[in-house]
Parts: sequence; C-alpha cells; structure tokens
Amino acid sequence: MTQTYIVKKGETLADIAEMFYGTRNWKPIYDANRNVIGPNPNAIVPDRQLLIPDLYTVQTGDTLARIAKSYYGNPYDWPRIYKANRDLIGNDPKKIIPGQLLVIPG
Repeated sequence: MTQTYIVKKGETLADIAEMFYGTRNWKPIYDANRNVIGPNPNAIVPDRQLLIPDLYTVQTGDTLARIAKSYYGNPYDWPRIYKANRDLIGNDPKKIIPGQLLVIPG
C-alpha cells in the first residue's frame, strides 16, 4: 500500500505528489512525513526517504467500511481510514463525499 520514495535534488513535495498522484496536492505526503520533514513542508532534503501513502477517490455509494474491506480485507478496519482523514471528513464518518481524496494508511 504505502510506498517509499527517495527525494532527489531540487524536488518539491508538489513534484513528488504529481509523480505519484497526477496532482500537485502535496499535503497527504507532508502529513505522512511531518515527523521526518519538520514544520516546514518546503524543507525536504535530497536522499531523504519519504512515505507515499495511497490515495482513494470516494465513489458514489462508498462507505468507509466498504473501502476498508477493499484495502484491508476487513470492513471493521474503517476507523484506520477515518483517523487518517478526520480533518477532511469531519466529525461524522458517514459523511464522505464522492470525489474526496482519502489517504489509505498502510
């Protein structure tokens, strides 16, 4: 699920996000590596290993349980996905919206 990537000289988190996700949305990568990068997302250094979390685009009719079953084989693992995306989803885990990009933790 989660991949690793070694930063090359001159790269930004947006560059890395575009390589893996096809979008320059670097926040999921930063959030997964905040402890390595520190408080400044622009302070990535060459040769540092970063975790690249999987993203999932919510489809009509999806639930966190259905997504958990698909990724983990167990629908009861949905709290893992919710915890990783609580800032995006909000206080009600049933309120996921088609088109949202969810981080799928390893």
